[in-house]
Parts: sequence; structure tokens; C-alpha cells
Amino acid sequence: MNIIDKYLERVDEKSYLKAEIAQLSDEEKTKLAELTKKYEECHAKEPLKRAYLSLDNPSTSYFSLLRDLILVVEDVEGCLEDAEECGFEYCTEVMETAEEITEVIGEEKFKNFMKAYMMGAMWQITNLLDEGNMYNEKETGWALLETKEDSTILTDTPLCSLHESIVEFKEEIDEDYLNELFGK
Repeated sequence: MNIIDKYLERVDEKSYLKAEIAQLSDEEKTKLAELTKKYEECHAKEPLKRAYLSLDNPSTSYFSLLRDLILVVEDVEGCLEDAEECGFEYCTEVMETAEEITEVIGEEKFKNFMKAYMMGAMWQITNLLDEGNMYNEKETGWALLETKEDSTILTDTPLCSLHESIVEFKEEIDEDYLNELFGK
């Protein structure tokens, strides 16, 4: 069984997607199979569907970036430990404070609050990344660009619209992968 057939059995829109794939050329089907494999390696919940939707722009960079941001949000303990280790004056005794808050409101409520807070921070960060600072006349500009494995720039077009996707994006990541990472 090839990778397209493997994931075709798992999608909700099986008949629609099967009909669409049947209309693709052999070259496009090969490209779809390669892209499906890449999304599988990125732990997409539905690699074939995501690959089909991105055939015109066959890049997993956007997916990988959003996935990694969601992993940060899910890692409450890791973020708290990093906050305590960073050394800023307002970050002292973070773990102790977190334990005190947890004792009052409970672990689940505390973790949900922290995830909501971090999601808000990620929203602001992705907004910043979307806008970049490419055309600043007074200082060196910057933008989020996609690169190849050898670090050469793949395209001059910055990655954008991240903030529009991050809120719903958690649903796109394979749940088994998240459970494996965070022991759920």
C-alpha cells in the first residue's frame, strides 16, 4: 500500500479526495506522495489532506513553525522552568509561585490558564512575525523567510498569516504525537 492509499482510508472526505487525486497527473501524484510523507514526518493529523491542500505551495515550513509554537504552549512545565532559569528579576521563584497557585485553583485549571495565556502570547508573536520589519529605513530590517536545508533562502516571499492559523492549528497535529511528548 502506498502512502496516498494509506491516508486516503483515514480522511473524512474520502470520495471527494479520491476523485480529485484521480484527476492529477503522474507527476502531481508523485509530488503529492512526497509531500504527504513530509507532513507525516511533521506529525500532521491528516498528512494526505494537508499535502493535497498545499500542492500549489509544497512547503511544510508553515506547518512546522505552527506545530512547534503549539508544542511550546502545551509544555507548561517546560515554560515555567525556562522562565525561572532566564534570570529576569520578575522571574524568580516561578516554580514555587506556580505550586502555590495550583494549590488554590487546582492543577487542571492552572494549566488551562497558562495555556490560554501562552496562546495569547503566541498570537502576539505570530502577528509580529507576520508583519516583520523589512522596510525600516533607520535600522536593519528583518522578515521570516523559508530556507532550504543548506540555509539558502527558498523564496523572497516571507511566511505570513501565521496569526490567522495558530488558534485553530492544534487540531492539525497528530494527538498521539502530543500525548507521547506530554504524557497524556
